[in-house]
Amino acid sequence: MSDDEGESQQGKLDVPEPLNNYGVSALLHYAAAAGDIEECYRLIIEEGASWCALNSTRSTPLHIAAGKGYYPMVEMLLDVEEQLRKPNEEPGVKRKESPEIGGYIPLICAVKGNHIQIAELLLAKGANVNECDINKMTSLHYCARLHDHNDMAKLLLAKGADPELKDENGYNCSFWAKEMNNSGFLALKGIPGPEAPDVMDLVELIKARKEAYEASLGGGKKADDGGGKKKKKKK
Repeated sequence: MSDDEGESQQGKLDVPEPLNNYGVSALLHYAAAAGDIEECYRLIIEEGASWCALNSTRSTPLHIAAGKGYYPMVEMLLDVEEQLRKPNEEPGVKRKESPEIGGYIPLICAVKGNHIQIAELLLAKGANVNECDINKMTSLHYCARLHDHNDMAKLLLAKGADPELKDENGYNCSFWAKEMNNSGFLALKGIPGPEAPDVMDLVELIKARKEAYEASLGGGKKADDGGGKKKKKKK
């Protein structure tokens, strides 16, 4: 076996379904990042690239286009998905990136970039306005943390965003608006006052995290304790 053949086979190990045709999928991501809508369409329709192809951070072309503000690209990818998505496949608007980079759905990517038209399109296609990232932060949390996102916040609220939802630390969106001196966000209709966990809630939160961490280590620990009792030596 040649080195090239070995590298080729090695590259196919443990690769998710959308990355089986890795070369074409990689080109699709490059084209999406460059905003080349014609090349993206060609790669999917003519070259067989997957509409939901994943890169190393599990981002799809839709994540990339939404984050960069390429409305025509987002529209095209959603149209192509309607043609090619199998009945049992998860819709693109619901797919999350790798937890290592936040676990965002395309909607959060669009919200962070303040791309209102794209956010509206994604919501119309079934994106969950209250979906959260790895830190349990919703799109509305990000609007609170980022200035000049008040029009985006109005859209999210109109589409059913819940301003009472809290992140993993127990903070609602208004808390973050106050922290970031985002007075415009706090003045929006329907936005509650800042809320943070009290001392006892914080203690319980820390306790729960400690127990979860210990539980994650428990398998190895129990194995040592359970079968690790030293037998008494026979005299």
